[in-house]
Amino acid sequence: MATFRVETVFDAKTGLYFVEVYYPDSSANPFVVSKPIYQSHEQAAEDAIRIFRKGLPDQPLRAASMTKYGKTIQEKNGFKLVEVVHVEADGSITIVGYAILDPEGSEIGHFPTIEKALEEFKRLTEDYTSPPPPPPFK
Repeated sequence: MATFRVETVFDAKTGLYFVEVYYPDSSANPFVVSKPIYQSHEQAAEDAIRIFRKGLPDQPLRAASMTKYGKTIQEKNGFKLVEVVHVEADGSITIVGYAILDPEGSEIGHFPTIEKALEEFKRLTEDYTSPPPPPPFK
């Protein structure tokens, strides 16, 4: 039986969630990424399961676990320091690391400890200057 990993990701730019599908499940990069169209993590996960059930009607589906962003720990200059949590099929949650998201919502760093994450977050936000505004259109 093929094993896929499905992750739901919050897109800070749109305020919506999107789905990433990894195959094999140990792959570092997704082979399919949806657009950010879902209002919640749950809605994104349910739609991914529905798509798999429709595409693979004779295959057993089992939700194992997923990784997603948890609560925001700090926010400054548009950057966010967030928990990265692993959610098991039974609903239990474990913090597995920390991530820094840029002002567009893309992950720019993943850290195993809060100390390393805070150190990098401080460096980024102290050195960060907003880009200049675009020239006026004439």
